Amino acid sequence: MNDVINLEKCYEADLDTNILPLGRAVTVQDEGGEGIAIGTLQGNKMLPRQKDIEGLASELASIVTDAKSFGAKGDGITDDCIAIQNAIDYCHNKGGGTVLLSTGIFLCGSVKGSYNALLYARDNVSIKGTGFNSILKAKAGLNFAGDTGYFNFLSTELITDSVSNCIFEDFTFDLNGNNNLITNPSDYAKADNAIKLWNGGNIIIQNVKSCNNAGLQHFRFGRDDLADFGTVKILNCFVSESGGSIANNHQIDHSSIYYIGNDLLIDGCSFNNQNIPSEGGNCAIENHARHSIISNNKISGYTNANIIAPTTADMEQALYIGNSIDNCGQGFFLWSIEGFDLNDLKIVNNNVNISSSDGYGLHCLKVISDISKIEISGNTFRYTGTETTYSGRAISIKRFKNAIIRNNTIEGYVGGAIEVRPNSLGTSNVIVDGNMVYDCGKKSSL
Repeated sequence: MNDVINLEKCYEADLDTNILPLGRAVTVQDEGGEGIAIGTLQGNKMLPRQKDIEGLASELASIVTDAKSFGAKGDGITDDCIAIQNAIDYCHNKGGGTVLLSTGIFLCGSVKGSYNALLYARDNVSIKGTGFNSILKAKAGLNFAGDTGYFNFLSTELITDSVSNCIFEDFTFDLNGNNNLITNPSDYAKADNAIKLWNGGNIIIQNVKSCNNAGLQHFRFGRDDLADFGTVKILNCFVSESGGSIANNHQIDHSSIYYIGNDLLIDGCSFNNQNIPSEGGNCAIENHARHSIISNNKISGYTNANIIAPTTADMEQALYIGNSIDNCGQGFFLWSIEGFDLNDLKIVNNNVNISSSDGYGLHCLKVISDISKIEISGNTFRYTGTETTYSGRAISIKRFKNAIIRNNTIEGYVGGAIEVRPNSLGTSNVIVDGNMVYDCGKKSSL
């Protein structure tokens, strides 16, 4: 399989405290002689002892496998769908592993299954590239007319299928949105996801670029009717050119990340569009997780930077900290469905610059159930547009039980700085303290 194995020597005791990187192999010296260990998703794995290193190739192939060994070309011309799928399935049948993508453009255009997947994700099978120059690119013309006019790059055959224990890292998804446009506004619900998984957990996406997506989402996890997807971590990723931001694309409901489930971490990512869509809207992060941390991300050019919405289960803990939001219509948009609670939401130490003429820094618009607890502290909210008559505010909350609005800096909001509306029973508790307000239409409305 032509797997490249970088063997270094260490002692067995070293492995007790050091986890090997995924796919990294070392020789191990102990009382029994020399063996070999390799880093896997489940930690360090000891392989059978043998002196013939070349004889380990077949065993290691089930753990680290180059897609080109299965016929993938990466030349931007050949449809590599079947070859990459064969590599994924080979690892899966061996109990798990990693498919390596070298530098190149791996074109994919053969959809299959109920959800028009280009590739099926499998349990315990990861995909690793060499950087953003390892590119999985969708073929042009996949968004043809009709009910099936969409595609999912990496998905499952059935909505009941589950995928767990995967790492996707160091490559690019190019969804080729310029050549897969939504030409009819009524077709905005076409899927077009880079990754779409209904069930599973323990998924890590890191150092992945996803771009040029005319469809609904880049990364989607979970089902609207079942909020039980397991842990997802999205780290140091780069998302750009999404939804209605693509020229001549009639996409009015894009969310770059859409998550319904238990535990979500999004950290250190960049979401960038050149301009806020003039038609419809788009969102960088749409969060329906029970527990979540959204931290240290940069978001620019979205109608809504963040949507926070308990819709299929209570949201029990959500922390938004250290995010930078620029040139967006709204920083944080809250809504809910009757019967589901938003409890212990913390929006802390974020920098929010809003340019839309009717934009809000934080807005509770369609909150049907009461918010149990919300804290908004240490943030900077600035209006950076040029309108002088608009009604947007820095902070507008309603239907809450307990709220803390403290030590925020608010600048330039013509419509007002802080608007607070209690719940329908009049039993709300609110602390507004230490906020610095500059050049706003009204200091507060309580």
